[in-house]
Amino acid sequence: MVKPAANQRSSESSCGLYVHIPFCETKCGYCDFFSVALKGRNPGPLVDRVCRELAWRLTGSYMSVRTVFVGGGTPTLLPDDLLARLLDTIAGLVSVERLEEFTVEANPATVDDAKARLLVEAGVTRVSMGAQSFNTAELATLERLHSPEDIAPSVATLRRNGIGQVNLDLIFGIPGQTMASWLDSLRRAIDLGPDHIACYGLTYEPATRLTAMRNAGRVTPCDEDVEAEMFVATVETLEAAGYRQYEISNYAKPGCESRHNLVYWRNEPYIGVGPSAAGCIPSEPRAECNPGAPGARAKVTPPHRPPSQG
Repeated sequence: MVKPAANQRSSESSCGLYVHIPFCETKCGYCDFFSVALKGRNPGPLVDRVCRELAWRLTGSYMSVRTVFVGGGTPTLLPDDLLARLLDTIAGLVSVERLEEFTVEANPATVDDAKARLLVEAGVTRVSMGAQSFNTAELATLERLHSPEDIAPSVATLRRNGIGQVNLDLIFGIPGQTMASWLDSLRRAIDLGPDHIACYGLTYEPATRLTAMRNAGRVTPCDEDVEAEMFVATVETLEAAGYRQYEISNYAKPGCESRHNLVYWRNEPYIGVGPSAAGCIPSEPRAECNPGAPGARAKVTPPHRPPSQG
């Protein structure tokens, strides 16, 4: 990865910033992004290195940051002091008050009042929460640790403390999922009034536990025709509820489209910071990607792929 010279100039004057925090409570079986279970690890050295890389990449940069997305992993799994240090470092390097959007990923039950206030005080305007399903059996298949009952209180906590926009991620095509259970998840998500809903078709990525279970006959993938019907039903259900589909997997209330997602969708410049984070400056000859675990997919939180929030 080559740092641009301070006096380098480009036709692009602004960019998105993606910051990758790889820690999860556990590693979900379907995820091939670079993430590791925290399990007693000390996340402090990783946060130190990410803060150093942020300073290295952004100090004297010829580009201004207009959107920030802190993803993972589950950034809100960090202890409050380390999360505050990370967000304060970002705030010291970009003009937070001028950002179009500042998003942090979270999981249900990883955000309490103190953490929500911390996010708001740091200038975070949007939280993207990995709900994935409102069905207990489907969450177990995905190896998620939260329960359906965790989702609504987490959304309420964010709203109560002043988070302006909330996104809920959902996954369809889960083994054992039916049209009825998928529509139930959609309707329960809509009832919580999120500003944005992202609906991803489950992907069987190489070298994941879920793919190994499929290959061993331990899970049966959703029928492709049923999955296609789920996609059509998703568009129709969300449009009827006031959510406009603005790209393949993302649906938003008017004016609540994710500005950071659109950076990727429009092939606009973005910088990736953190282990296995990817970035791309279109005027340069190739994308850049930080090293992560061998075989792990680079993380840019692309708008059409399932998120990794653990």
